[in-house]
Amino acid sequence: MTDQPIQYAESPDGTRVAYRRFGSGRAVVFVGGALSTAEAARPLAAAFAEAGLQGVTYDRRGRGDSGDTAPYAPEREAEDLRAVIDAVGGAAVVLGHSSGAVLSLFGAAEGVPMTHLFLSEPPLRFGQNEPPGDLADRLQALVDQGENEEAVLIFLREDVGMPEPAIEQLRGSPAFAGLVPLAQTTPQGKSRHLLAAGHRRARSGPRRQPHAAVPVLPRRAHAPPPIPLTLRALCGLTTRELADAFLVKEATMAQRISRAKATIRAAPEPFALPTADAYDRPLRSVLHVLYLMFNEGHVARRGAELDWPDLAARAFHP
Repeated sequence: MTDQPIQYAESPDGTRVAYRRFGSGRAVVFVGGALSTAEAARPLAAAFAEAGLQGVTYDRRGRGDSGDTAPYAPEREAEDLRAVIDAVGGAAVVLGHSSGAVLSLFGAAEGVPMTHLFLSEPPLRFGQNEPPGDLADRLQALVDQGENEEAVLIFLREDVGMPEPAIEQLRGSPAFAGLVPLAQTTPQGKSRHLLAAGHRRARSGPRRQPHAAVPVLPRRAHAPPPIPLTLRALCGLTTRELADAFLVKEATMAQRISRAKATIRAAPEPFALPTADAYDRPLRSVLHVLYLMFNEGHVARRGAELDWPDLAARAFHP
């Protein structure tokens, strides 16, 4: 795909946020991790464009072609994301990776308009193996002293948790030179800042409306073919509604449903409880279906109503 021109969205504090658009159609905004720029998401955005969607990459503040206005605050990053989404047409699908996943989740809590939210490898540790409490201060001191390379190395070692052999391999590669200019973001790129802000938001109450829920699926949550067919049978969802839920074209979803029917006809499964060692796969499929049933009840895609309470309640029925 040919090189796309840089465009700029302006955040409320005046920071110019650089973004690029690939293709047309429904916007999918990619939110990168701490030590990355928009360039890292270019191949993915181009692939989405080829699939009929609009891939949108942007440089988080302090990175690439975007500006940076002090002081840093997670709320400002959420405002940056909103500015980009507003610039590409309003509500969008958001795919966040690493600390970008935590930022995306925080943005959803702040009311940033999203139709779907996908989280790829969010660094949530739940109190296990947390980085040292003074890490942000030490990183800031190194950046202030111009020790950018050392700041990046410590960030990779103590925050990311990268093994020493991997750090040495990265340090000796051409890619490392591209990370050094991003050292200034390492004190702010820590997910704990975003998580702490999320806790504050939870205590003060969410800004979004109660039923404006956002579908969230973790990485590798692509549904096997029988799941759309099951949702159609259990929930009465149309092919169009299923296509919207799975971010594919209606014709693609129709093909998946047809293949699922053919698979079932060709290899009928006996109606029997699985053995203990074969429980995991069907259980995951059942939980996936229940999740999508419950979520569709909160973000209905039919009629004038914003929710579908009967379907949400059905997910809890034994």
